[in-house]
Amino acid sequence: MIKLRLQRKGRKKRPYYHIVVADSRSPRDGRIIEQIGRYDNVSENKHVLIDESRAMHWLSVGAQPTDKVRNLLKGEGILLKMHLQRWGKTDEEIEAALAEWKQGRDERMAQVMTRKEQLAKILEDEEKAFKDKLVKKAKEAKEAAEAPKEEAPAEAEAAAEDAPAEEGAVVEATAEEPKAEDAPAEEAPAEEPKAEDAPAEEAPAEEPKAEDAPAEEAPAEEESKKDAPEA
Repeated sequence: MIKLRLQRKGRKKRPYYHIVVADSRSPRDGRIIEQIGRYDNVSENKHVLIDESRAMHWLSVGAQPTDKVRNLLKGEGILLKMHLQRWGKTDEEIEAALAEWKQGRDERMAQVMTRKEQLAKILEDEEKAFKDKLVKKAKEAKEAAEAPKEEAPAEAEAAAEDAPAEEGAVVEATAEEPKAEDAPAEEAPAEEPKAEDAPAEEAPAEEPKAEDAPAEEAPAEEESKKDAPEA
């Protein structure tokens, strides 16, 4: 069986490939029938060069492409052209269809980044993420440093609000103390006259009794003294 396949060339870690027509029984680097193109997958644009007429010839006689070669032929529009020819399209219709297809392919390829662009974008994204992380950490540190300063004035204000309340309580207590002292002062004068009046009334009643008793005993003693000498 005739195969369309890739044949490796180049040096270590820098390969490129020939697109060749060979017998399926021959080894990779063995004898080939014809070389119809070249493929470089190391370059940024992955350069592909294929002889369109020779590829279509071998496909028309029954050669079978490998999966990789089939994708390359499809990417160059060769398989589409063969398909249109089998449908019986004219050359003008085939050219118009291929032109439209290539335009769409170019637009899609423009949106696809090369390997170099992909690496550059990855590095840019990583650098941006790292900078955002640093900014976030700096912001958190700043907020942590400002938090105690904001709490201190709040505590001072709370203490200042509590101080007038305590002073008001002290003032109220001092205002209530004189009232408590005034009550006994008013009661004392009312009680004192009673205590003074009671002895004043009793004293005159008792004194005469004490004076009258000796006065009565004194004449009795005198009479006894007078009677004694006579005896």
